[in-house]
Amino acid sequence: MRNGSLMAVVAVLVLGVLAAPAPAADPNPVTRIHNGAIVGPRLAGESVFFGQLGSKRIVLRLATANGQRVLARLPVHSTSSDETSGDFTTFSAGIAASPNRLEYKEALNNGNARYDQGLSTLTLYGGGVTGPFGKADDCSTGNFFAPTSASLDVDGPRVAFTDCAGRVVVRDHTGPQPVDRVVDPGSGLVAAGTLALAGDYVAYNTYPAGPGQPTPSTTEVRNWKTGAKLYEVPRVGVFDLQADGKLASVTGLASSGNCRGGKVDWYSPAQPTAHTIGLACSADVRIAGDRVLVSTTGVDYDRRYIDLLALDGSDPHEVVETGNTRRGGLDFDGQRLTFGIGNCGGGVDVYDMSSGDHGGHVQFGLCFVTVLSKSATLASHGRSVPVRLECEDGCVADLSITMPLGHGTSVVGSRRARIATPDGPIVCSHGIPFDVKLSPAARAELRRRHVVGGHLIVKTHFPEGRTKTDTQRLTLRAGSATGAAAC
Repeated sequence: MRNGSLMAVVAVLVLGVLAAPAPAADPNPVTRIHNGAIVGPRLAGESVFFGQLGSKRIVLRLATANGQRVLARLPVHSTSSDETSGDFTTFSAGIAASPNRLEYKEALNNGNARYDQGLSTLTLYGGGVTGPFGKADDCSTGNFFAPTSASLDVDGPRVAFTDCAGRVVVRDHTGPQPVDRVVDPGSGLVAAGTLALAGDYVAYNTYPAGPGQPTPSTTEVRNWKTGAKLYEVPRVGVFDLQADGKLASVTGLASSGNCRGGKVDWYSPAQPTAHTIGLACSADVRIAGDRVLVSTTGVDYDRRYIDLLALDGSDPHEVVETGNTRRGGLDFDGQRLTFGIGNCGGGVDVYDMSSGDHGGHVQFGLCFVTVLSKSATLASHGRSVPVRLECEDGCVADLSITMPLGHGTSVVGSRRARIATPDGPIVCSHGIPFDVKLSPAARAELRRRHVVGGHLIVKTHFPEGRTKTDTQRLTLRAGSATGAAAC
């Protein structure tokens, strides 16, 4: 209803109040990464599979509400390039999961761009949700011009990945030994980039294997068992596949987080033309049960939600509001979804929630409180001094003012600063003012001396229960100010 007219809103209020779903309780994270980025997360049965990515290694973890299991600790490589010598290194990683399988793939490319030389290495790790996890495959290629990628996908006991020859390999773990089926992209072509597997179908993009050849303009959906082409669509870079062959895509994003221009389309074998059903704010899309999960926005572009979109284009189902701090990808299995939210420790909170929830919001924007005031003036007949802060929606901080009093330094005023608004953050051009009441002794001393050097102590409360205390100098003055000013 965020995109509906006022008349539509009134109609819903009058006719459908009893049918409207009640807002869900705000979800709690299933686990928390205290530092580092995230690869994933992906749903794996009742668990969530993800990688905690640091500067030197990635830790692969399987988490539930009752704890987590470390599957592997693997080295990672920094992406770098030297314009003078032409040397370069690129590294990428992909992750996929199902109730049956956990898979992780990395692509490492080293070479010299000036001499058109390079070596690409692909490594696949995998295992069952409850069994051992380890290296399953690796290969290398010296074809400098053929792109390689860490793309992969999982559907039940099957994993699809691209190999060093640029083929799509579907590995079936149903039996006692895995069985590979290979989909050849065609003469002079390699498969790379996004890859999606569902049911009997696999979707992928192809690229020329050598220089001077045009890049194909379509994305193909094929039957991986027979190799037959099911259909093709105008080339899309971000897509997901459903078991009946339907494909959902996101196109038009100017940049991640920029919702203007991003759109969500779906295609089917019977109707292989674009059906536009919504806006997109990130390069993530998942389709299951004829519903499409995306990160989207309201009409004013200033809020972020995870929505479920129906294929008929009807009003979206808002699952949760996430703010602008979502990290990693999205996953959706038709009943549950998982995603990550940046936390104040420099890490990521991982959520696992029901897709039937409606209207909750995760804790976001609680991290940073910045003091803008270097001085504060006591009104001539006032009791408080105004302190200006830069504070995100939902932030919480305890403020204390100290100054010399008598034979020592005393806390002469304190208060809690909290911003919690239903309609988004308060925006003030010079910060948000908070009045801090001073003790009678401090007011008398300030009026006697006119100017006193003190300190402002800010104790910020973070979502995970951690606190951080900062102290900065604050010059206190006596004057004619009337207290906290408006924004």
